Amino acid sequence: YGIRPTRMSGTDSKLFWVNASNLRVYRDSRESDFLKISYFLEQEKDEEFEKGSKTLVRTASPDTFIYDEGKDEQTRKYRLLHGIRKLKLRYYRKDKDQWSNSWDTESEDTRDLFPDIVELTIEVAAPRGLSFEGRYQIRPEVPIHGIPATL
Repeated sequence: YGIRPTRMSGTDSKLFWVNASNLRVYRDSRESDFLKISYFLEQEKDEEFEKGSKTLVRTASPDTFIYDEGKDEQTRKYRLLHGIRKLKLRYYRKDKDQWSNSWDTESEDTRDLFPDIVELTIEVAAPRGLSFEGRYQIRPEVPIHGIPATL
């Protein structure tokens, strides 16, 4: 059994990572305990929402280690939020006290590291002239730079 490193890739408008949250139901299924998760924007198709707005989409696939997305037959797609005018992602690295508009665990500078904070800024136009905007900062649940030796 080989060990494959987990990975995360993000830009200012798309986020992809491997998550250890898959509940494998059938013993002989081609699944692992992991899920490939991605969030990205698609052009809005529903005429009820503002013209030119976008939809936030989440995909999940239990066939985690297929690198060729065209061959992954188990991907499920969920439309989460309609009417998005603006979405921006940023990634914070605590050891360098630095924000970045992209992140890749396979790049030389951030190899095998995950961001300490992911910041999401969003503006949404809802039907009937309603709208909202917000900034959200999400931290990982586990210390990314390792568990302190004192624990």
